[in-house]
Amino acid sequence: MFRRLNNVSLFKYQIWNILTIRTNTKCYFARPNEKKRSHQGYFARLITLNGRKVLMRRILKGRHVLAH
Repeated sequence: MFRRLNNVSLFKYQIWNILTIRTNTKCYFARPNEKKRSHQGYFARLITLNGRKVLMRRILKGRHVLAH
């Protein structure tokens, strides 16, 4: 009923297991956008009065990331 595997067939199965490992991983993070960074970044917020209000609101709320 059960067939005995010889060393060659075991080697084939071991190679097959190594080849089936997925090596390409997908990056789920968005790419950094330079336009967004220049318009909504930290230094862009510091320039205007309303931008400084936004930063202060985020600081008081306890946000770890203040701007892009």
